[in-house]
Amino acid sequence: MSAKVVKNLDCIKKKTIFAPDFKEEQMKKILFFATFVAFAFYFSSCDAGYEPEGTTRGEWTDPAARLPKATITGVAYLSANTLTPDGYKLSTYAREGQILHFSITYASLGLVGSKINYDTTAIVGVNGIYEVNLPTRTDGEPVNVSISSDIDTFDSGLRANLYAVKPVIYAIKSDTVYRKDLSYSLTGTVPSAWEVGTYRVSLKYSTGSALVTAPDTYTYPPLTGTERPTKVTIVIGGDQFVPARRDSVFAVNLATEENEESKQTYLEFIMSAPRGGLKFRMGATFVIGENIYSLFNQSDVIYGGTTTIGEDKIFNKQ
Repeated sequence: MSAKVVKNLDCIKKKTIFAPDFKEEQMKKILFFATFVAFAFYFSSCDAGYEPEGTTRGEWTDPAARLPKATITGVAYLSANTLTPDGYKLSTYAREGQILHFSITYASLGLVGSKINYDTTAIVGVNGIYEVNLPTRTDGEPVNVSISSDIDTFDSGLRANLYAVKPVIYAIKSDTVYRKDLSYSLTGTVPSAWEVGTYRVSLKYSTGSALVTAPDTYTYPPLTGTERPTKVTIVIGGDQFVPARRDSVFAVNLATEENEESKQTYLEFIMSAPRGGLKFRMGATFVIGENIYSLFNQSDVIYGGTTTIGEDKIFNKQ
């Protein structure tokens, strides 16, 4: 047999041996891919099976939405001993905008495989009025709803009072309207929050025929003296600080606003104060001609976090 024939036979043998190995590798890859897809589909199906009742393509519909409803309405009150930052007795109604919380267990509604609790809220409106619709059982049996509230804070001076509706349980049945008044009660006190506040007020004196704003400068001695700024001294009692300290005293020059018709002066200062307010006294003196005008021990309050516009203060002629 010639050398060329032997070489061709060797090539045929190699191809005959290689071909099955190649097909086997291809089949392994195909089987692996098919198995991977099958497992992926299986686990995806398992996940879908554990979604809460009512799930459609990954979007959960609350089954409680299909249940009959009961309505609770009422008025939320605040403890009568609460005071506003100004020291006035607060209205007996809870503040508008406060949030009330309502919670019912899904198990008590006869719903299995859902979340643990059905939770919703109601907002306190004008005069403390609130209203909420809640799911109930289809068989007419009562269910218990837990009612609570967020904490409401009232700053009063250096301390802030905390108020809340203590959690209560209330039984409801389907297709019924209930009247349930709620009461916020004092739960504790915390130091009042201090923030930068602004105080502004007009200072005036009488010319005998009209009230005009105090001058921002005056001359002393009259006519021949030097021009001086009108200063207002602010005194804050040290007993309003924690811990107590000496009185805080500082002076503020009057500021001015001018337009084409007139020039107005006013007192304005900025300082850190509690939201519940910081009391202070003010005093000032200026001279016009031979008359001395003084402002003695006028008092007011500056509130942290806001601009306070005080009532006009009047200088008295000495």
